[in-house]
Amino acid sequence: MVTLLYTVSTAEGSQTCSLEDMIVDPNIQSGGAGSQLMLRAIEYARARDYPDHPAHRRR
Repeated sequence: MVTLLYTVSTAEGSQTCSLEDMIVDPNIQSGGAGSQLMLRAIEYARARDYPDHPAHRRR
């Protein structure tokens, strides 16, 4: 389960989307489910035009 929090950033001056909670069933941990949830949450936010934060980008 992933919960995304939508808010207005006073620092950025725009709407932002943050991952607030992520829970993976203990029975399926270590199988890549968490990575897949994270990637899907990023895709979801990007598809809705929420900007990437420069500090969170992979180099």
